[in-house]
Amino acid sequence: MRKIKTKLKIAGGFRNLQFSRYYCDAISIIDTCKKQNVNIGKAIKDIFMGKKKIFAF
Repeated sequence: MRKIKTKLKIAGGFRNLQFSRYYCDAISIIDTCKKQNVNIGKAIKDIFMGKKKIFAF
């Protein structure tokens, strides 16, 4: 929640609710990579290449 509050103060808010969801998803992935000591760039690349699944249904 703190990162969102900082983002709102710096940028003045989100223009669209969907953009705020995208931001939260991206921050969630980045924070998870940091906590698990995973290379953030490689993890994001793998997600976009389809090598890693980020959602479990």
